[in-house]
Amino acid sequence: MTKPNPTGEGGWLLDKSWLAMLEMSSRFAVFKGFDDDFVLNLDKWEEIYNNVKPQSGKLIWPTKWAGLPLLQKTIVMSILRADKVIPMI
Repeated sequence: MTKPNPTGEGGWLLDKSWLAMLEMSSRFAVFKGFDDDFVLNLDKWEEIYNNVKPQSGKLIWPTKWAGLPLLQKTIVMSILRADKVIPMI
């Protein structure tokens, strides 16, 4: 069963991105619970999504995800804002 996009139909998060987050959360132990936590902190993730330079490292990621290593943060960024992956690296 797939969980509905928490930003709603036509929301800021693409359905494709939400499905990728659900898959990431279910396939990789390090991201277990990411989808549920994402929903609980939707306003903070939207702030990161809308930021001009979300890759800058100046924004603090919600909850335990703030402590992810760069590679894992890059995986999340590739889902959230694929256009910021190269600048992030």
